[in-house]
Amino acid sequence: MIELLRATWLLFRMQLTMVMRSRRMLLAILLAAIPPVIALIVATFAPGDVKPGEILASISFWLNLQVIVPILALVAGSAVVTEEIENRTITYLFTRPIPRPALLFGRLLATLVLVWLLLGSSAIAIALAAAQRTGELPDGLALRVFAANIVGGTVYTILFATIGVFLRHPMIVGLGYTFAFEMAIANVPGGSQSLTIQYHLRSILVDATETCWQSAEILNIDSFSSPGEALGTLAVVAIVTLVVGALGIARRQYVLTA
Repeated sequence: MIELLRATWLLFRMQLTMVMRSRRMLLAILLAAIPPVIALIVATFAPGDVKPGEILASISFWLNLQVIVPILALVAGSAVVTEEIENRTITYLFTRPIPRPALLFGRLLATLVLVWLLLGSSAIAIALAAAQRTGELPDGLALRVFAANIVGGTVYTILFATIGVFLRHPMIVGLGYTFAFEMAIANVPGGSQSLTIQYHLRSILVDATETCWQSAEILNIDSFSSPGEALGTLAVVAIVTLVVGALGIARRQYVLTA
């Protein structure tokens, strides 16, 4: 265990420096900046009867949580393992006397730091942009937006990093999962919504008692679970997915082709 922690810490420090200088970092920054910019435009030019809570709720729900969070996590998480494969350095690392799961844990942790920083900053910026309108934000709304961003970024990043352990093209699979499954199932009425990560993130974000969510035209708003239940479910999903990824990278043979 001590050796695993030591190797994880070493790989974390190495990856953190590399990811900060990568092109993926620039793309992730651009993605994180989209919702605040749109929120500022809407807050500036929307009709006078549009309240700041309505702007924050709509952009957070329809754009940020449903599109930006999973796509940013995909851009960052899909490179955790596959970048080593593409650079043809994974076999060299595995000849070193380090536990194999440390590669996943260390690089994933560094990636998560980036994801938390960008999505957390994006959530705060959206709230500040919406607050340019006259009126007050509903109590706790900005905090729930922040929490949904961080939790969503964490779960999606772990998921896409684990997919990269088993598949050579996690970006393609991740895009298919995000748009063909998550967005489709999460927006279809019925109990199947609970099979998606989006459903549980929405349960953290939405408070059905706030009038701003009625203005955002959220469907089946009363069917969401409690934030505590949603957070517990997502924690289980993240842990199980991480364990699967660790077992996979420990046992899989990575053969590099010419």
